[in-house]
Amino acid sequence: MDSKNKRIKQMVKNFVMIFVPGLIVVIILTGLFLNLNIENDKQIIKIRQQSIGEMVTTNVYAIFEDIKSDGNIILNSSEIKNYTGNTADSNNQNELKRIFYNMMVNKRVYDSICFVSVDGYEKVRMNNTATGTVVAADKTLQYQGDRYYVAEGMKLNPGEIYISPLDLNIVDEVVETPAKPVIRLIIPVFNDKNERQGILILTYLAQNMLDQIKKDAKMSLTMKVFLLNEDGDYLFSENSNNDFLVMVAGQKMIPLSQEQPEIWQTVQDNGSGYSDDGNELSYYL
Repeated sequence: MDSKNKRIKQMVKNFVMIFVPGLIVVIILTGLFLNLNIENDKQIIKIRQQSIGEMVTTNVYAIFEDIKSDGNIILNSSEIKNYTGNTADSNNQNELKRIFYNMMVNKRVYDSICFVSVDGYEKVRMNNTATGTVVAADKTLQYQGDRYYVAEGMKLNPGEIYISPLDLNIVDEVVETPAKPVIRLIIPVFNDKNERQGILILTYLAQNMLDQIKKDAKMSLTMKVFLLNEDGDYLFSENSNNDFLVMVAGQKMIPLSQEQPEIWQTVQDNGSGYSDDGNELSYYL
């Protein structure tokens, strides 16, 4: 049992470091247990909090494993190898569009899948729209070289991946409405001569992940689960109107880092653990 717990804790640690850059999970127990002074009872609560935290991260870890697997299926396909071998061949481009289309239709978790060449321009993009999955017309393909995640992706070596922070999708420099939380998986593409050809970008509809966290949080009605960015801003909370306000123009909400600075400082200092201020018992990772 101890070895199993150690494996779970290490997986959770690796998950937070590798798969969710800048994300922090905080589980807070308040209200019904304000007067708890018995150490044994608090220990039981801590075990419950840790169990929920590990369930959240394990389930989200599985989601990202699926996304990474989807990206590798495309990366190792004959379609992308043929396309990068001869981009001028329209048949090769159509075959790449086909595998993008099939992936999006079958999985139904992506807002878009695209290939961006080393010059920073989109060459093939498949979009999720209100009317279904459609290929982007050539005239709508855009320059993406100034996007931070594209710049990061172009630095990757073979076998490496980059996962962007969780944020809201932006269209024409404005946050898309209704709000659409996304995470982007970036995979570098090289040809048979190990020459960089560009990157694959799988834009994951992160509301699926947030819904899973919400489902896990309901396992304990007495606890509140928060998802924060590295600045303490709310990305997921019990009041969805407060989520992602840091990205919405003209909107402002006090982040946890200011609302409860002692808890936030403990999170910053320790990375994972517990905080007990006598009123709230918090578990964070």
